[in-house]
Amino acid sequence: MANISQAKAKTRRANPNERITAAYVQQVKLKKRAAWRGIIKFTDDKGKSRQITKLFPAGVDTKAQAFTELVKWRATVDDETTAPDASLTVAEYAKAFIDDLELGGTVEPSTIKGYRSSQKHIESEFAGIRLRDLTTKHVTQWRNKMIRSGLSPVTITKHLRFLRAVCAHAVKVHDLVWNPVDAVKPPKRSQTEPAALDVDTVRVLVKKLEESEPTPLIVSAAIGVFTGMREGEICGLRWSDVDLENRTITVANAIGAGKGGDYIKTPKNESSRRTVPIPPQLVPMLERRRAIQHADWLDVRMRLELPKTNDEFNKLFVAGTIDGRHASPAVLSRAWKEFADQNGITDTKGNRAVFHSLRHSYASLLIAQGFEDVTVAKLMGHAKASMTKDVYAAAFEARKKAAAKSVGEAIGTAIAEPKPAEVIVLDRASNE
Repeated sequence: MANISQAKAKTRRANPNERITAAYVQQVKLKKRAAWRGIIKFTDDKGKSRQITKLFPAGVDTKAQAFTELVKWRATVDDETTAPDASLTVAEYAKAFIDDLELGGTVEPSTIKGYRSSQKHIESEFAGIRLRDLTTKHVTQWRNKMIRSGLSPVTITKHLRFLRAVCAHAVKVHDLVWNPVDAVKPPKRSQTEPAALDVDTVRVLVKKLEESEPTPLIVSAAIGVFTGMREGEICGLRWSDVDLENRTITVANAIGAGKGGDYIKTPKNESSRRTVPIPPQLVPMLERRRAIQHADWLDVRMRLELPKTNDEFNKLFVAGTIDGRHASPAVLSRAWKEFADQNGITDTKGNRAVFHSLRHSYASLLIAQGFEDVTVAKLMGHAKASMTKDVYAAAFEARKKAAAKSVGEAIGTAIAEPKPAEVIVLDRASNE
């Protein structure tokens, strides 16, 4: 890593090509007692290995106690013979990890932005702790502190996942022998139903959308209701992705938020690249939006004497401007907030519905109508069906109960009103 490598240059070592590659404990039998000893192994760039050992004193009777002593011993090993990067604080190492990912361009800017958020939490908690001194106990205390502060399980899990990735890299490059985050479990996520809109609210919303002019907000909300697309995917939707004749939308791009502002990116994952059907109710809205946008675009192109081909028009974003700019997910969310306040659009929890609630509503309605988890996952662009089942566990459970009730009622009716048994008379002659 570039920045971490720069930190190495500031540290002088007797053998810069040698790293600690293993550290473990081993039980040995002495004349008067059983004891534990620690072993630390080193390997240089030519593959040559060496090791040092230390017999732990009486009183270290269990493997857990021996491992604690090993960690202490490892921390006291001279800096000249240990990985120099591990002497950086956890916060410094995490920052360098992000800087190198950003410099290499191997991670989406929106992901980097999320990492920066997690790094701030790490900095406030581990600013004075060296990476080599980080223990599972430290990480557990941090997790518990975040829980007590009221952070959601999803947010806490995100921060833990980032720190685990940082330490996993450190293990991979031999700056750490083991990953102290691996033994820390994230908080359990509650299986509450996502904040969606109930059926009556959806009907009210659809009626309001149909009565409104197809502005970027209105058409975006309609797409969200009828396709379940994410805000970024809707903002990245071009007319070339919309097939009104075959009534399908291809989700090919999305708009992400990075350090320098919004940018066009590929969808969240490979599963997010999908084709979703356009329901009949959405077709008129898209046709009206396309007609208005095309007329305005054509007027400008004629005045500026620019090409007026369909290919040029199809490059425009559905919720964007006629000069080719896309809508911003952040701006879309703010516009929706004002719209929801003005029209009293609330979710099933009684709160003002956020734009993402439209996506939850779409999935909940699919599940209620009997679509299987695999089908819902494909339409939602989830990487795995298990994710769909986890997020919408309550909706699937409600459907199961409804199905069981229907079956029970059907069986009860059949028992209460039995049909006359059919009498089959055999012709004896036929059996002769």
